[in-house]
Amino acid sequence: MKRFLAIIAVFIFAVAGLAFYMYSGPHKNIAEIEPYAFISSEELFDEFVNDPLNTNKKYRNKVLVVNGIIERMSVDPNGELNVILSTGDIFGISCFFPKEQYTINELEEGMAVKIKGIFKGYLGDDVMPGDVVLFQCEFK
Repeated sequence: MKRFLAIIAVFIFAVAGLAFYMYSGPHKNIAEIEPYAFISSEELFDEFVNDPLNTNKKYRNKVLVVNGIIERMSVDPNGELNVILSTGDIFGISCFFPKEQYTINELEEGMAVKIKGIFKGYLGDDVMPGDVVLFQCEFK
């Protein structure tokens, strides 16, 4: 019985480790990657609101260039800049920049920008939309 429990425990840890690796994945140098799509923040958000499952499959872990207007900005406790692009909704496109790559002083709300980043998810569901999330972002 103990051997069976040990095998189950090893299996669970292996699956959890694989899932974590697949979700976080190795860091890519997005400056060298050709974008999968060029899209406005409004168009990207509308795609997710109208068909979240297929749009998530379409863009998952792909590099996108999103153009839009800065709605708001913040710096998290780790020093990473988060820029929210306007979508015409209360939710937006949330773009996370590597620590200390940019400072909030270089930007202002209402500024038109193009941001390149890796799509990692959509924080909405069938009932309530949410933010679209890009990581490892850089300004273009």
